Parts: sequence; C-alpha cells; structure tokens
Amino acid sequence: MSIEDAGRQTYLEEANDLLGELETAVLELEENPSDANIIDRIFRALHTVKGSGSMFGFDDVALFTHDLENVYDLLREGKLQVDKEILDLTLAARDHISFLLNEVPFGEQVDLEKNKGLTTRFKELCQTGGMAQEREQGQATPDGAAEKDQEGSQTVT
Repeated sequence: MSIEDAGRQTYLEEANDLLGELETAVLELEENPSDANIIDRIFRALHTVKGSGSMFGFDDVALFTHDLENVYDLLREGKLQVDKEILDLTLAARDHISFLLNEVPFGEQVDLEKNKGLTTRFKELCQTGGMAQEREQGQATPDGAAEKDQEGSQTVT
C-alpha cells in the first residue's frame, strides 16, 4: 500500500467517525437548538471532513461539504437560526457524504445532479443569512427598500 493509499484510508476512517459524531450532534441539536457548543461541534466536523477530504483527493466531498459548512458558520454567527429544515438537510447531507466516501470508487466522477437540490438549498440559506446581516447593518433589503442605519439616517438603494 502506497503512502497516498494509507493516507486516504486513514482519512476514510476518520471521516466516517466524524459522520457518526455529526449525526449524534444533529440529534442533540434537535433537542437544544440554541446550544452554541453543539453548533460548533457540527461546524468542526464538517470543516475537518471538507479540509482533509480536499487534502486527500476527495474533491467531490470537499466541494459538497463546503456549502453546508457555510450554513453552520452562519448559525454560529447568529445570522441563521436552527430549524427542522436545517436539521433534516444536515442529516440528508451526512448520508450523501457517506455515499460519496463509501460507495463511489476513489477518483470516479459523480453525477452532480444527484446532490444539486441539497447544494442549492444550502446556497439559498447562506444568501438568506447574508441578507439578514445586510439588514442589521442598515443596507439594502431584498426588495430594494430603504432602511435606517444605526444612527437613524436613511439608506437608499
């Protein structure tokens, strides 16, 4: 076994452990949706799966996980709130990541349409979180209406 193969095998073992931790943390988050420690655990698991996946050539895993990681970053920052949809999407993403790791032969391209619905929804959630931040900062609202900034001045778009 080559060094690259050994590294990939170690990554697969660790990633599968992290996916187990991810599932456990999501179920805990369902019971305690405002628990920042649980949100951080999920974020760290996703971040590690993504970063190490990229390092060991699991580019599809890294690319797919990136969008979900962004959702959890917004949750950590308070720009999104945990809800049933996010929990359900996370569990579906966890299953898809497991599929990519364990069912797709290494180096084989996967059909990106298979996860397009999940990826699209993660991006929509990130956009929603970004718009919430703009509104908090007194910038334009999604419909283009003016808002007042913190000093009470009106911002026109």
